[in-house]
Amino acid sequence: MGFRAKLLSVFLLLSIAPLVFLRITNQQTMLRLSHNLGERTREVLLEKASAELLRLVEDHGRVLVREREIIELALGAQASEIERILSLAPGKEQRLSGIEQDLARSFPNRDQGQEGVRSGGEASLNPRQAHGHPVSVENKAGPVREGGQTLWTMVFPAGSGPEEDNASRLAFQSLTPVFQSLKTKFPGIILHQLVALPNRGRAVFPALEDGVDPAPLFQSWLPQVLKQKSPVWTMPYTDAVSGTTVLAAAVPIQARSGPPVGATAIVVPIHVLLHENVHIKNLSPNVVSLLIRSGTGPDGRPTVLEVARGDGAAREIQGGKPRVPAGLRYLDARPAKTLAAMARDITLNASNVQRMVYEGRPRLMAYGRSDDRGTALLLAVPEEDIFREAAEMEAHVVAGFQRQIVATGMIAAFAVSLVILAAFFLSRSFTRDILHVADAFRRLSRGDFSIRLHIRTRDEMRELGEAFNAMVPALEERLHLKKVLDIAKEVQQNLLPQKSPAPPGLDVSGMSIYCEETGGDYYDFFEMPGKSGPVLGVAVGDVSGHGLQGALLMATTRAFLRLRAAMPGSLAEVAADVNRLLARDVGDSGRFATLFLMAVDGRGRTLRWVRAGHDPALLYDPGTDTFDELSGAGVVLGALPDSRYEEGARALLPGQVLAVGTDGIWETRNAAGNMYGMERMRALIRQHAGESAQAMAAAVTEETSSYRGGGCQEDDITLVIIKVLA
Repeated sequence: MGFRAKLLSVFLLLSIAPLVFLRITNQQTMLRLSHNLGERTREVLLEKASAELLRLVEDHGRVLVREREIIELALGAQASEIERILSLAPGKEQRLSGIEQDLARSFPNRDQGQEGVRSGGEASLNPRQAHGHPVSVENKAGPVREGGQTLWTMVFPAGSGPEEDNASRLAFQSLTPVFQSLKTKFPGIILHQLVALPNRGRAVFPALEDGVDPAPLFQSWLPQVLKQKSPVWTMPYTDAVSGTTVLAAAVPIQARSGPPVGATAIVVPIHVLLHENVHIKNLSPNVVSLLIRSGTGPDGRPTVLEVARGDGAAREIQGGKPRVPAGLRYLDARPAKTLAAMARDITLNASNVQRMVYEGRPRLMAYGRSDDRGTALLLAVPEEDIFREAAEMEAHVVAGFQRQIVATGMIAAFAVSLVILAAFFLSRSFTRDILHVADAFRRLSRGDFSIRLHIRTRDEMRELGEAFNAMVPALEERLHLKKVLDIAKEVQQNLLPQKSPAPPGLDVSGMSIYCEETGGDYYDFFEMPGKSGPVLGVAVGDVSGHGLQGALLMATTRAFLRLRAAMPGSLAEVAADVNRLLARDVGDSGRFATLFLMAVDGRGRTLRWVRAGHDPALLYDPGTDTFDELSGAGVVLGALPDSRYEEGARALLPGQVLAVGTDGIWETRNAAGNMYGMERMRALIRQHAGESAQAMAAAVTEETSSYRGGGCQEDDITLVIIKVLA
């Protein structure tokens, strides 16, 4: 990329960066603002909706209780009128019989095409033929007249004659004003009014359509009410006539004494009780109202049963699924923990509001007591309806942000145009000196150290030229020093053994890894005179410091040691002579060297050693799984010219492993600053004792490198492994 292009890029960066920064800042601010507004609005709306729903469900529950009480009062009036007729004094019964006779004469028994058919113990409605009695009674003698409209559907007892049937007609005809008055006072609430008198049959008000069997209307409540003396409310069930979900309230009809002589009931559509008022619809048009009860799920845990919905649909689980009582199903809501809490609240008649997922949609669920029979009212409002205002507010903020993006883009386009023009006209004056600098660097890269820059301007380019002119001689000097170091490195590497020896009875391997170009560690293999012939001499040393100074001291120590080791004398004498020579050279410089010197006889399997300030060597015996440290008295080389050293000796056994290294191994640190340590090295030798000496040395190198991780090597690493062969 040319300078002009770079200058253009810089100008664009300087001009566009503030716009981008402002845009990003504004974007984050607006998004944060919209998010905070949305969240706060959601919280307020949720709190408001929760309180409103809780109030509505409690008010609605009280309305349900009131409507139930009203229905029970109407049912009581209905039962009282029936009991009054049944409890007439004997004289009144005679008078009633006279009225029956008048009715019989006024309305003779004629075939009207609607007759009862006897079936089993009682008659059931059939539009054709049964005993010659009219099934429907027309209200032609009473306080309420509807022209020729049929008001009652009646089923007569089996075995009754014309007189009994006329008496039954007359009895039910007497109830017409009361039943019709209740029906008028509570429009839309009462679906059916039912009476069951074993001695007079069964009757339905208002009359059913021709051909409709009334028997199923009595099956849902009659068996229950005959067993009790108090009003009975059935569970919701499907009405056989209308097909909607209904509740039946029934009471027994008492005689003067003895068991009940019959029962009467009022059937109410469930959706009438669960009608949503205008306040609920204002909160959400998608509100769902339900009657619920606490129950036990298939897993035995508390759950909630759905009794009925406000839409009047019947609920029942069948067909291989978990069954619950007819008209009920498990409430399809989660999470299960919240559902169990709702069940406990219902059991305790407590009102509450929960956030749940119902029928796949997140909803706000408010519930409260609706009666004293364990039934509760539930109002479920979709959360998206509650949070609609928050969503609209966020959309409004986002729309404003989009407008801001368009305006920012126009400003950025104008700024880019100005930057391009400025870069084109200004870059020419800048590139002249830069081209001179580039040419100077090319000549310098080819080895021309005589090149110098002469820049006449008084700006940064002149400073660059002066820095270049100062850099050239320094670079030439550095290059010369680098060549010297390369030569020193090559010389030092040549001083180290190029390959490991292979004396009889021994497996030997050594290695040295420097942390810089040159180092201060040292190891060497050489022959030494022994009692029965030459033996293997092994030296491992570590001089103070690193780099070139350490390399020079290492080379001096190596020269003294090799010269003296070729002469007769004990290892202690060799160490003492080398120390005296080295102390004379280093003087008071404070520099020194450590040394571990060994003479290993593979044939005789003997070992002699001298330790001059170096860390002890390790001798591992796999037969006993033990480590011995080969130590001994002796100070570092070069410190005191008259130092004396102690020589140690011991026999070697087949399979034993001798390891001599420098502190760069066990002082290797990991990222946490912890040292590798001698224990890890011992464990590694034990693990690889059955392998070759070279494999063991390589394992130590890999282990320390892995332990160090990505950190730099801080010290030289040197290691010699000698394994006694069988």
